[in-house]
Amino acid sequence: HCKVIEAHREYLNAGADIITTNSYAVTPLYLSRCGKLKELRKYIQMSVDLAETARTQYMKEQRGATKPLIAGSIPPLMESYDANGLMDESKSILYYDQMVDQFKNSDIDLFLVETMSTVQEAKYVLNAMICNGLTKDGADGRDIYLFFTLREDGKLRDGMSFNEVMAKLREYLDVLPIAMIGANCSQPEAFEMMMDGLNQDSITMLKENGVSMGCYPNSYAPIPTGRKIAEYTIPERKDLPPEDHLNELE
Repeated sequence: HCKVIEAHREYLNAGADIITTNSYAVTPLYLSRCGKLKELRKYIQMSVDLAETARTQYMKEQRGATKPLIAGSIPPLMESYDANGLMDESKSILYYDQMVDQFKNSDIDLFLVETMSTVQEAKYVLNAMICNGLTKDGADGRDIYLFFTLREDGKLRDGMSFNEVMAKLREYLDVLPIAMIGANCSQPEAFEMMMDGLNQDSITMLKENGVSMGCYPNSYAPIPTGRKIAEYTIPERKDLPPEDHLNELE
């Protein structure tokens, strides 16, 4: 626990406005390996508590500082980057319902749906959110940030273009308070390609719904097809040191 708090604190001290709950591995894939699947809600709440502890400590030391936000991380249920290994719909919504409900009843500031490989995977989460009343006309009021992981060509892991993604998300943008859509756990160049490929229909849809675009990429080398991330150490790129990574984003 101390290590998690320390990591949050390092981000805050470096100037982060948002810290993310350490819940990316609080999923059926990982919890089932250690016999803790029935304790999913417990670990979701623990991830929030640790982030809150770090924020409280930071605010005590940095009096007068703007209060940073806590994003509740809602990840893929199974392997990351695997468009073909999704859990079936009924089980997906069952587990996402537990995650969303636990975050809903916690003190996070926003919902972060991240590293989605396909639109279908994202829809499972969004449907669970609708079931939990996190709609625009609901009383919750917290925003949803939705991020997909991209291939090196700027498309989703199943080959779908972002314009196709936007068309399939249209009905959800009408109902849910989605504040930002974008890409994460992808190479910066892939996000640039995705942005360059946006058509006017997608741009209009984003503007009409007040949705921003965002990106928080990584500096990993391309991931070989078929590799299981839980069993694979991804090498970092040699051609993208931190300063160049930042320049690429700017």
